[in-house]
Amino acid sequence: DKNASSQKALFSISNIKIEEGRFELVDQYQQGHQEISDINLSIPFIANFDSGVANWIEPHFGARINGAPFSLDGKLRPFTDRREATVALKLNDIDLTFIDQYAPLPADITLLNGFFDSDLLLTFSQASNEAPSISLSGNASLRQIKVSNQTVADPYLVDLKTALLTLTQVDLISQKPSRAALM
Repeated sequence: DKNASSQKALFSISNIKIEEGRFELVDQYQQGHQEISDINLSIPFIANFDSGVANWIEPHFGARINGAPFSLDGKLRPFTDRREATVALKLNDIDLTFIDQYAPLPADITLLNGFFDSDLLLTFSQASNEAPSISLSGNASLRQIKVSNQTVADPYLVDLKTALLTLTQVDLISQKPSRAALM
């Protein structure tokens, strides 16, 4: 039947939850140990029925990465004529010192200490037959950064107390002017 094949498949998913999940990575090769604990994921409702299309879907993901809190909260409408989504990325006290195990720094440059925090909002929108719009706003900071550089004739240590980056509607896909401040 031609009409049956042209109809969209309707679906509804609700009450998806993971509570107090845990993921542990023991990297014997690099002698590393990473832990994601207190994993909480919730997707209350998502459906493409006409009655639910205009409703916001509000998923949540929260966890602790090596003890530091991590949170993603979103809002999306994927089935409307104008698709929209926002994701709030909140990180606190992310210890950067283990990163060189997986993304090595140049030889004789060592990250001795450092933490990363963020309170960022990623926004996406796209109307039918238009180019998408993606922007980033909010704050990100590096704290207590200590880097040792032994690659030069006069080795030195960089000790940065705090670097705060404030983004005001940074357009990620076009050449519109964006505003950012580094303090």
